[in-house]
Amino acid sequence: MRLALLGLALLAGCQSTPEIRTEVVEVTVREYVAVPKELTEPCQTHPAREQTYGEAIRVANARLASLTECNARLRAIRDLGPLEEGQ
Repeated sequence: MRLALLGLALLAGCQSTPEIRTEVVEVTVREYVAVPKELTEPCQTHPAREQTYGEAIRVANARLASLTECNARLRAIRDLGPLEEGQ
């Protein structure tokens, strides 16, 4: 008889436990990546050496090449990971 009452008490106790619910929660974790030193080198400047049309063309071409290289470095930095929001 005691055993039956004990079993009944255990069953009643199990029924009163709260239902366990699970849910998936997404958490964003920021991971900062070191930027390689070669991507942070200053861009070259190309001052004019003389005041001629030929020199103006040389400087314009050199500056365009420098700008192209700097844009490639910035693209490589962006490819390292996502930017902050709003950028």
